[in-house]
Amino acid sequence: MCEVHAPSIVAIAFSLSLAAAIGVVLLSSVYHQRSLTSSRLLVLYLLVSGCWNLSAALEVMAAHRLHRLMFFLSVTGAIQLTLLVLECTSKQDIFLPQYKTLAPVETANLFSAVSFWWMNKLLLQGNKHIFQNEDMPPLDSQLKAAGMNKIIKHAWSTRARPETKTTLCKVLLKTHTRQFITTMIPRLFMVLFECSQPLLIKAIIRYVESPHRQSSCYERYLVIAASAVYLGATFSSSQYLYRTARLELSLKSSLTSLVYHKTLATAAHAADTGKATTVMSTDVDAIAQAPSMFHDLVGRILEVTFGLLILGDQVKWLWPVPLVIIFFCSQVSRFVAKNIGRRQRNWDEATERRMTALGSILGSMKSVKALGITEALLSYVADLRKVELLRAGEKRFMDCQYNSSANALGVFSPAITVALFAIISHVKKVPLDTAVLFTTVAALTIVTHPANMIMTIYPRIISISASFERFQEFMIASPLKDTRQVDQEDMPVCRHNRTAISLTDVSVYGRNDQPILTDIDMKLRYGSVTICCGSIGSGKSVLGKAILGELHAARGLVEVSSKRVGFCDQTPWIMAGTVKEVICAFASPVDEERYRAVVKACCLDLDLGQFQDGDALHIGSRGVNLSGGQKQRISLARLLYSGKAVVVLDDSFAALDGATESQVIQNLIGPAGWLRRNGVAVLWITNAAQHFRFADHVIMLENGRITHQGTAEQMRPFVSELRKFHAEDEAYPAHEAPARLAKTKAKKDAQNDLYRQTGDMSLYTFYFKSTGVVAPLAVVGATATYAVFNTVPTYWIKYWADREGSNTAIFAIGYVFIAFMAWAATSAHMWTTLCLLAKRSGSYLHNALAIRIFGAPLSYFVATDIGVTLNRFGQDIDLVDRLLPNSFARFATQCCKMAAQIIVMSLVQTEVAFAVPVCAVVVYLVQRVYLQTSRQLRVLDLEAKASLYSGFHETFDGLPTIRAFGWQAAVEQRNIDAVDLSMRPVFLMRCLNRWLLIVLELIVNTVAIAIVLLAVMGGDERGTRIGVALNLVILTNKTLIALVLGFTDLEVSLGAISRLKTVDEVTPQEYLPRETQMPPKHWPIHGDLVLNNLCTGYRFNQDVLRHVCLVADTGSKLVVCGRTGRFNLDPTTTVNDENLRGALESTDLWTVFSGAHDQAADILDQKLSSLAPLSAGQQQLFALARAVAQKHRARPYSDSEELVPCRRSKPIVLLDELTAFMDSATETKVYNVVEREFVEEGHTVVIVSHRLDGLLGRLRQGRDAVAVLKDGRRLRRT
Repeated sequence: MCEVHAPSIVAIAFSLSLAAAIGVVLLSSVYHQRSLTSSRLLVLYLLVSGCWNLSAALEVMAAHRLHRLMFFLSVTGAIQLTLLVLECTSKQDIFLPQYKTLAPVETANLFSAVSFWWMNKLLLQGNKHIFQNEDMPPLDSQLKAAGMNKIIKHAWSTRARPETKTTLCKVLLKTHTRQFITTMIPRLFMVLFECSQPLLIKAIIRYVESPHRQSSCYERYLVIAASAVYLGATFSSSQYLYRTARLELSLKSSLTSLVYHKTLATAAHAADTGKATTVMSTDVDAIAQAPSMFHDLVGRILEVTFGLLILGDQVKWLWPVPLVIIFFCSQVSRFVAKNIGRRQRNWDEATERRMTALGSILGSMKSVKALGITEALLSYVADLRKVELLRAGEKRFMDCQYNSSANALGVFSPAITVALFAIISHVKKVPLDTAVLFTTVAALTIVTHPANMIMTIYPRIISISASFERFQEFMIASPLKDTRQVDQEDMPVCRHNRTAISLTDVSVYGRNDQPILTDIDMKLRYGSVTICCGSIGSGKSVLGKAILGELHAARGLVEVSSKRVGFCDQTPWIMAGTVKEVICAFASPVDEERYRAVVKACCLDLDLGQFQDGDALHIGSRGVNLSGGQKQRISLARLLYSGKAVVVLDDSFAALDGATESQVIQNLIGPAGWLRRNGVAVLWITNAAQHFRFADHVIMLENGRITHQGTAEQMRPFVSELRKFHAEDEAYPAHEAPARLAKTKAKKDAQNDLYRQTGDMSLYTFYFKSTGVVAPLAVVGATATYAVFNTVPTYWIKYWADREGSNTAIFAIGYVFIAFMAWAATSAHMWTTLCLLAKRSGSYLHNALAIRIFGAPLSYFVATDIGVTLNRFGQDIDLVDRLLPNSFARFATQCCKMAAQIIVMSLVQTEVAFAVPVCAVVVYLVQRVYLQTSRQLRVLDLEAKASLYSGFHETFDGLPTIRAFGWQAAVEQRNIDAVDLSMRPVFLMRCLNRWLLIVLELIVNTVAIAIVLLAVMGGDERGTRIGVALNLVILTNKTLIALVLGFTDLEVSLGAISRLKTVDEVTPQEYLPRETQMPPKHWPIHGDLVLNNLCTGYRFNQDVLRHVCLVADTGSKLVVCGRTGRFNLDPTTTVNDENLRGALESTDLWTVFSGAHDQAADILDQKLSSLAPLSAGQQQLFALARAVAQKHRARPYSDSEELVPCRRSKPIVLLDELTAFMDSATETKVYNVVEREFVEEGHTVVIVSHRLDGLLGRLRQGRDAVAVLKDGRRLRRT
């Protein structure tokens, strides 16, 4: 030990110790009373000083100098470490109540925060029981979406204009400046500790090879320096990754909230669900990785710079050799990378087209199943997938070329530099210096690995820049322009006879500046009911949307007393939740008396009484557990509960049967109805003339203009009554048939719970089944080859240095050959991963998923949220395409490298071989504890993310309703809560990964420090052995970090495989194994329809139809009435343009689409979204035109692939509520088309309808029939 004899120095040390002790007491007392955590300065002081004193005491003991100094140092160190333990003890048990719910991160002390000790409690819970959302600790305040949402919205609204390509980047930098800077600090410490390792290796080798050992004080300093370097690298890297994860999650939360906020301001007719979903998922994920790439880039550049300085000190003028190789490889990579950005955009666009098509198809599966076009659409989706994989293949091939050139740098730089150094030394007849040689190798590792990473970052920057552009393009798109003016003067206390809405000379234009409404003048007064009627496409719904502000008036003035208007759409928008939550819609607290009143007014009391859970029934996404009429009445009840003074009813009673409709209308709009009593101004859009008597004023629209208006009596000559069917039978109560009762609460069975803790090895079998045998074997073979040739060079150098007088040329050539084999292996590894493994698995799994989903019966789509299914095709397939192949390959690579490095280290350090079994046991126990928790967090993450996406799609569906009621702030808050819920498991998973990384690196660090300790104190170590071992420690640390990150990504990716496997195993299929009897090839030839004692429904064991017997002869019409319980026209692509045009002309839609064009090809080849928008009635006409077109296709009206002449097949035509939204004139035209196109040609036609007036006169005596159904049973057949 170093002796200190100066008494003055001892006195100064004693004085400083006394001052420190007093400071410890004061600081500890103050922080205990006034802070949730211990003083970080105090914890750091106690840790450093305690360890220093104990190490000094051990050194005194080792020198056999037992005197008072050893006793003093031991006692002091023990006291300091005891105080450290006490300071690090959690104070959560004595927190005040308001602080007990804080996140663990906010109450963790320095030691707990740096070592992630606070995660131990979570690990203990995860190993004892199954996690639920409520078991997860909350997010800390800095990560919660509410605060970040306000900051990001303010920053975006105050951004510099006009926008540039860097606008979004500047906004994010402004809102996350502090996090951005604090994340850089541990990254700089990583650089410091990384670059210290070559110098440490040189110092240790010099000391070991020195014939004259220095004092024991120097040995102590070497051991302490090694401990500081290795432990510092561990904790700085873990803190950097932790802060990077926090910044990434913060960005995701901010950007997701911003996308949602923008969505709420997007016009409903311009909203693109597929594009918005892509932006919120793929682009947000990519943008959130940008800061970590920047920090890595800066850190790598610093590492290269310092590494070159160290290299120059060792090899003198040879230090530019790596720079020459870097320049050459960068030029090759730059040439290859020119087209990466374009190929990435092509891939993303192909994915977006596929997802948009799937969203449309899955949302219309009832029609798809009824039309029998499942196979055609499956083929269409498969073609889209093929195009997507083709675009992906182009991008992946460029990635292979780029990585091949980038990897050449890391592989050849050390070999060429060391070989040149050895040759020059041999020519100069200078013996190789072991210390210089291994320091050079370590310095080259520091130079080449960061330089290689810098080059691989470049294509990622290009891909992320494309995401920045798409996100910014989405955000700067024109928002909805609400041009309505609020007349504040016309809002007196008494509403009676006051104007609520006034339209003056209003004109609204659609796409291509075509007029939809022209010169509209009308007033809507409080307490009055105004009915708007007219033919299909006359502009009725457009008028309602103009009043709501969804469509802006190109000319004229829309004045409203309030922009908050009650709105009930033709297709009701229903939020997910319980019946009561939907009706009360964000109300807190709930007015129970008002709630019961609106339920009764909308005739929902009887329905709720039949629900097993009453008004606590979870209706599911889009109200999948309710009938159409129930959804409509719940929407009306929600409108009444909201208490809005102005309401717009857009054919809001069309889904109700006659008796229920009459009762609800009487309760709402009758003389003593709810809306009348409360003086509400009502605009009711309907063609049901039998209800015009309830109106104070009737307006008739035609071609966008008001043609007639007046009282109901005055309008009688211009309208006809359309009556719905009323079934009279006292045996059944006058209420709607019970809904399809179902609970959407997921029941977690024991097998799933067990999997969440223990995992499922069958996932690997399922995945490798999709890849085939050759692809994974090729990947593993290339990986193992690369691992061997990547690790051998270090041992090769040792062998070279130990053999004095050996042939330098042979060893140099051998070194370069090893490098070439490693480069060839890593290039083969990249190609087999991206172009073989990823392509095969992506194609197989998507096709299997599509076949399984499209083959499911209609009941599956009724019970399953469309957001969940889209998540399978979107996020899960995206993971299979982009993350899983790379994760598997990276994990396999690091495993092979780790194995090779341990073997070589054991060969050169036999002591390490004895430690390997112990380390293996520790690693096994650690990973077992880790996996039991991480798997559960992954499941919770996937569930929360699915809920977030479902809510996003739900909002898209209800944009007009949300804005009409003024619920933007409420739904935005709900989205913020969903974002927070989705971020909690992600954050905990990241922290858990950091915990695992620290534990594993501490194992390696222990081995490294033990090697140094044995080397400096053993006295018989050779410099080559210690050089190889410590160089391998550098490689092992890097391998370990990559191994943990690869394993983490693999775990996330396997979540996608788990869900795809579940879909494959549990999704019911329409074609059951026992259904072996196939219809004849030419079926149906005659079109006879026989239902014999049929019981069926949307769900298993929940029949809607009960024991129904019906017979319809060939060429007849059967009317079923009672209570409700180029591609778009021809998905099979077999009908020519002439027949498609004829179908559109027969339904009067050709003139709607044609405009300035008259060529069929010009119109049929355009996207439907680019043509004139269709009203609800016109959409029904379009469906009829599609049915007409199918007569001309070359194959039968089924999913059979065999071509059959059309004249021999007489498909049965099913028309389900075809005229529900039509006026009487259009209804007459529609049934004329049905008679001409189907009945006269001998087709059997089944019509499901509530309205009989347009049908009764067309029924043929003895051939046609009417079947009356009620509560799922046939009452009678007439």
